[in-house]
Amino acid sequence: MQTTKTIKYKGFSIPAVQWQGGTNYVCSKDVAVVCRYIAKQLGIKASIRKESHGTINITLPMDSTDEHKRQLEKYTRPFVGEKFDGMIDLASSIDYLTDDGERLLFGSKYIFVNKDWR
Repeated sequence: MQTTKTIKYKGFSIPAVQWQGGTNYVCSKDVAVVCRYIAKQLGIKASIRKESHGTINITLPMDSTDEHKRQLEKYTRPFVGEKFDGMIDLASSIDYLTDDGERLLFGSKYIFVNKDWR
């Protein structure tokens, strides 16, 4: 049975689905909303797009600095839901804990921050 609730993670209130075993799941759409909020709070202009397979692409304008890119990478890294080991060709989920100590999974597989060079 699934129930919807709001969880606290890194100071953010995020809607999540709680599975029967007690694991909380945050979909990639809600992670993209958090990424938009982070960029806005940092005062960084960015285009944030969620791809169909769970990847979130953050594109910075050409005139942004490398410091903007580093800041966004730093603050969005805790919302990545998967890691990949190229040596053994294995992708695995990353488990996190909420501020209340509950298990948490993110639907966003990867978050990429790039500059738009057009």
